[in-house]
Amino acid sequence: MSGDHVALHLDNLCKSFGRILAVDHLSLEIQAGQMVGFLGPNGAGKSTSLYMISRLIRPSGGIIRIFGSDVWKDYKKAIHHVGIMSEMPSFYKYLSGRKNMELIARLRGYSDQRQIDEILEKVGLFKRRKDKVATYSQGMKQRLGLGMALVGKPKLLILDEPTNGLDPEGTWEILHFLREKIK
Repeated sequence: MSGDHVALHLDNLCKSFGRILAVDHLSLEIQAGQMVGFLGPNGAGKSTSLYMISRLIRPSGGIIRIFGSDVWKDYKKAIHHVGIMSEMPSFYKYLSGRKNMELIARLRGYSDQRQIDEILEKVGLFKRRKDKVATYSQGMKQRLGLGMALVGKPKLLILDEPTNGLDPEGTWEILHFLREKIK
């Protein structure tokens, strides 16, 4: 399927690190509204693929389009409606969760303070929004990372291991949140 409803299009995506072929001709289309996960053992190329999609590393070959725009030819247009959460999100630990969110919002060109509060409420951090991130548990940091990816109401979320390092309850919370609250 092609057209305006294609959120992500990969065509023969490849990545080599020297003689190691990390991603071998990956092709797929993800339609708007779909939730898709990459499954595979360590070293299978899952994170490498996500890093290429988000333009953190350059592919050795292939095409990446987000909502029809080529990530390497028209990055600003392609990435405008994308929220990204890395495997281990980084924060300014001595700033509050809210201040971290405000910084990301400014970097992405958004200034809606109500939206920041709505996101903090949605990810379960509103009551702790004024606390320094240094005081957050691993689960709270993962939720803050997810909240930062939601700034600007992206049409496409790219999440690299959003439950990484969480206990079973924290894993359930994140997966439940993704299934129920992001609609």
